[in-house]
Amino acid sequence: MLVDVDKFLYYSQTSTISPYFSQEEKIMKRSLYMLLSLVILASMMLTACGAPAATEAPAAPAATEAPAAPAATEAPAAPAATEAPVAAPFVGEKLAAPDCNYGGNIKSIEAIDELTVKFSFCASEPAFLAKVASNSQYGNG
Repeated sequence: MLVDVDKFLYYSQTSTISPYFSQEEKIMKRSLYMLLSLVILASMMLTACGAPAATEAPAAPAATEAPAAPAATEAPAAPAATEAPVAAPFVGEKLAAPDCNYGGNIKSIEAIDELTVKFSFCASEPAFLAKVASNSQYGNG
């Protein structure tokens, strides 16, 4: 993009309005961006709050002949198990450093319950949550 230096210097010294857009054009752009963002926001809300998509009902089974009676010598089949598998009980684990001289700051990590983990530190660690939430290997990115 070519810039007219004289025009740029003139406007930068005499006015706070950009030499490239008039005040009306700036207002028009701002209004257009606001309208666009509201349309996007409304479409996201309608998508999230909309009714679930209708699904087709399964087809009715075709009428067939009744199954033949089992022979008298056959034992009846055992009923199918309908119970859900039982999850193994929670066993909390703990990993601890023997002392704080290993070169790190974490003293121990302990699983309190299925959804809770407890971190113990050798010294105060105020930036721990930021480091955990960071996508960087070193906690500063």
